[in-house]
Amino acid sequence: MKLTIDTGIDLGTTNSAIAIDEGNKVEIIKNNQNSEFTPSAVYETKVENNIIKYVGDKAKNLLITDDWKNVATEFKLRMGMKEWIFEFPLTGNRKT
Repeated sequence: MKLTIDTGIDLGTTNSAIAIDEGNKVEIIKNNQNSEFTPSAVYETKVENNIIKYVGDKAKNLLITDDWKNVATEFKLRMGMKEWIFEFPLTGNRKT
């Protein structure tokens, strides 16, 4: 009986993915859109007093709209760098 679940996570700059070792094969876990890869994008906006966040395809698709400044992409290149801060203009939230 196997006591661990062996997984691999690719937190890529452009896309992210996760896979599970099934012994003699590797299975890539699909996201809610039935895709093996999830775009590395985050969108944040404010509706009344509520902050709404989208990740993945839904956030990436907003890059071609007027809300593109509220989409964070390629942030994984700068994770952990204290001098880098992304501000979501519509909410004023700042993330490092």
